[in-house]
Amino acid sequence: HSSLGGQLHLAAQVPHKEGFGDVIRQLALMAERSGAVIHLGNRVTSEVLLAEDPDVVILATGAIPIPGDLSGSESVRWLLAGEVLEGQVKVEGCRVVLVGGGLVGLEAADFLSARGNEVVVVEKDEEVGTKLDPLPRAMLLKRLREQGVEIHTNTTVAHFQSGMALLRQGDEEITVPADTVVLAVGFRSNRELADSLGGTGLEIHVIGDAREPRGAGEAIWEGFKIGANV
Repeated sequence: HSSLGGQLHLAAQVPHKEGFGDVIRQLALMAERSGAVIHLGNRVTSEVLLAEDPDVVILATGAIPIPGDLSGSESVRWLLAGEVLEGQVKVEGCRVVLVGGGLVGLEAADFLSARGNEVVVVEKDEEVGTKLDPLPRAMLLKRLREQGVEIHTNTTVAHFQSGMALLRQGDEEITVPADTVVLAVGFRSNRELADSLGGTGLEIHVIGDAREPRGAGEAIWEGFKIGANV
């Protein structure tokens, strides 16, 4: 990547969460003042690491989105929520169906609805944003309601076809328009580099979302602990 911050960088793109950008800048400044050498835009492989002959390797490779497997998704334009928040892609059309009502899904809904898109959130569980603290969750849901975001819980996507999505809510079927589908159906740890270093004999520590997808607080705390102990 050409920027620091990982998932925090995505969070900083969401309305009312721009302060995360300050967290990234502060952490980067502290790292530089501590003598850390930062390289951006370089792909690190096991060969690159072994060539450095390190004493310790700390892997904070984060998590990668689970793309999902949705019937008929080839008939509509679909994007990953992270791509939308990063500004890598442009949402075509006004009407967006957003699959996944976790933190990233709700933040993407906030991001898109603030830009004038008509957003429908589809969540298979009984509630959305269950991992958010109560107050931020209440404020976010209030803002989404005010921006006209439609949220369907206990609902799954039965099928996509050109320009629409067929939703299933119990025995009921609901049809909603869909110019674009945005997927926010979860993350899995990015263990590719960690797995490739298995058996090398290196002292390896895996932290943050690379260990288990969680919140920013846990990732920062783990980084602090391992930095203090190696």
